[in-house]
Amino acid sequence: MDEFRISKGIARWTANFTPPTAAYSATALAITSSRYWTFSDWQSGRALINTDIGLYTYTGSGNASAVSAAPIGKFLVIWKNYALVFGIRGSANNGQWSALSDYTTWPAANTFSNAFNTNDGDSITGVRILKGKLYVFKRYSIHRISYLGSNPTFQVDPILGIGTPSHYSIKEVDMGGELGTVLIFLTTDKKLAIFDGYNVQVLSDVLAEESNDLFAAADDQPLSFADMNLVYADLFHAVVKSDTHEYILYCVLGSDTAINYAFVLDYKTGGIYPYDGQIFASSVFAMSTNKAKLLYTAGYSGYLWQMESGNSDDGSAINAYFVSGKIKPVVASLTTKMLQLAIHLKEITSASTLNLAFQFRIDWNVSWNTAENINYDHNDELAFGKTGLFDIGTVENMLQIKIKNNSTNPAPTIYGCDLYGIPLGQDIGARAAS
Repeated sequence: MDEFRISKGIARWTANFTPPTAAYSATALAITSSRYWTFSDWQSGRALINTDIGLYTYTGSGNASAVSAAPIGKFLVIWKNYALVFGIRGSANNGQWSALSDYTTWPAANTFSNAFNTNDGDSITGVRILKGKLYVFKRYSIHRISYLGSNPTFQVDPILGIGTPSHYSIKEVDMGGELGTVLIFLTTDKKLAIFDGYNVQVLSDVLAEESNDLFAAADDQPLSFADMNLVYADLFHAVVKSDTHEYILYCVLGSDTAINYAFVLDYKTGGIYPYDGQIFASSVFAMSTNKAKLLYTAGYSGYLWQMESGNSDDGSAINAYFVSGKIKPVVASLTTKMLQLAIHLKEITSASTLNLAFQFRIDWNVSWNTAENINYDHNDELAFGKTGLFDIGTVENMLQIKIKNNSTNPAPTIYGCDLYGIPLGQDIGARAAS
């Protein structure tokens, strides 16, 4: 019997995170408003907070105080004991740096002048450090800054004709192996890119399909990367959840004016999955009080949410999904008949019986078949889990499966999916008749 292995997806929770009527109140700071915020750790517990209305310093108590000598720009980074600000007001392609180990002093001569000017109307959109170098991003280019330590202090080299519209989408990720640490970011042509400091890989093939499986009850209103509204690219933000190898990009889609969706890149397997009900203005993967790193998000109403930490959203059931990528038979030239799909799963819950809905389809942009339930009995199947079998029939092009659980119980763990069948012309009867 031939076996076709299905590549695994990941379970995504989708819920309507409705802010409660009362929100936490925060201590008022001197910062009134800004759409660009950059936080950096200076020295001895002092934070530098840069906005497009000025640079501020904060020590954890009282008000934040303005650094009056600093230039007004969009992005701040601390590097080689200098504070550097880029996207200067009135000179969007310029950057300046402070005196050595002194964020309060900004000599007039410490400027990059026209080093980032590409004569195309483009301007600086982001800054990140990678492997000891500083990288300045524009919408259509990346520039590398090397530290020389003499005269000149820094050297700027343009390196790539690809860039990003969103500073907050640029995240450092440890890929392991020879590749090591890289930057992942959203490109201006609405794709994801992996950058190792010299070369870039654009993840275009996996983004060509419409990722509409979770964004609508039917498949007649697909949404994908192509629907990203870059007018609001400054609101986009990403977070890296290293324990599950996920890069999560929160974005504005379609005619929306605020973040409602996210896309999840599993950077170990390459899978990209949609994530809806995400109305969050910021996100962080940070250490909690129990010394475990957790994903936190914040909305616009003063509340902070701990993500993926329960089975209900304020008492409402969370929809947990597993959606596979497209699956093709290993032998592409042979049609496969009488296929059966085996799903191996387990659910740790005190409920006696649960139902998981299974659906499949055999081409893109066609409707899913009518849902079939997998009955899971806690009392009989807790120790060994359960394997559900489903008749698929004939797959001539591709296969995609979806498993959904709408309940306040924990989502199931899916250990594997196996597709079994006999290629036409390969069984004993077919050979005897040929």
